Amino acid sequence: MEKRRPQPPTNRPPLDFESLLRKHQALLAENKALKEENLSLKARLGLVEPLEPKNLPEMAQEREVQQDVTHPKPSFHTHAEAGPAEKIRLFMSLFKGRDDLYAKRWESSNGRAGYTPGCVNEWKPVFCRTTEGKWGF
Repeated sequence: MEKRRPQPPTNRPPLDFESLLRKHQALLAENKALKEENLSLKARLGLVEPLEPKNLPEMAQEREVQQDVTHPKPSFHTHAEAGPAEKIRLFMSLFKGRDDLYAKRWESSNGRAGYTPGCVNEWKPVFCRTTEGKWGF
């Protein structure tokens, strides 16, 4: 039987920094609670000595990740007369973290030209759904 590859969600809104930070903090709290529950259950089974979280070695304790939330939000707008540096800054802000995307130049038959996102994984529909006319980002 052939295994089906999981498909990425298609209609997911982009997450801003604050929502990602909240999700990250929630996952850290859940992780800490699960670790404490594991220790408690192992102690009940006699597999380990019961330890209080304050008695754990410092390396095993959760460390708070400090995030700088004061950075300015990127601007996603530009104008037709914008210079190359501004257009590159716009492109990089839109696709930050995506090393597989690049700007691809196009020209129409009537002489118009522009750029569109190009994808290194163009023929791998799991990553870039270019064959469907939709982008996976």
